[in-house]
Amino acid sequence: MSLKDLKGKKILVSAGPTEEPLDPVRFITNPSTGRMGFALASTAKRRGGEVILVSGPTNLSPPRGVDFIPVRTALQMRKAIFQNLRGVDVLIMAAAVSDYRPKKISKRKIKKGRETFLLELEPNPDIL
Repeated sequence: MSLKDLKGKKILVSAGPTEEPLDPVRFITNPSTGRMGFALASTAKRRGGEVILVSGPTNLSPPRGVDFIPVRTALQMRKAIFQNLRGVDVLIMAAAVSDYRPKKISKRKIKKGRETFLLELEPNPDIL
């Protein structure tokens, strides 16, 4: 028998990395797997919580019974978190959110050929 101490509680969990596109085929990211956030969401669900999991791209399947919201970028994650905050009892921020994003995103694949390539970044807003 599992402990149901989170019954009646709404838990919002962020997980995984975020990807910040440079062009239609390239992006910057980090090596986060999302395992910690997915494990926390799974445990909260098992303990009786109503769980919402907002995650950047991972190879993981969402835990059964969890409301799953996939996102790609830090701005998308921020929007999803803020849209789902109402009525939340617990917020767990386990995602590895990108601190910066490219200032300009090319609409076409950036061609190879230049000796150097300057990438200008701007800060992402802090979700917390």
